[in-house]
Amino acid sequence: MLPRRLVRTLVFDVEPVNGGPAAVETITLEEVGAGTKVVHHTRFPWQEALDAALSQGMSKGVLEQVDRLAALLTATA
Repeated sequence: MLPRRLVRTLVFDVEPVNGGPAAVETITLEEVGAGTKVVHHTRFPWQEALDAALSQGMSKGVLEQVDRLAALLTATA
């Protein structure tokens, strides 16, 4: 059985937010018909942390993670 919810912390190693509080990321998986609905939520400790993550290419990285997760789920189905 696959997990339905993944929670992890993200620590950034870029100025000005390195050494600050971590962001919390929650990924929820829900069976919908023959597929899976994925909800990906990241809560940043402050606006500067979000801005720094976006400036470092976080959007591209998140899309790559989703593709890898889809491949894993397909392989284990």
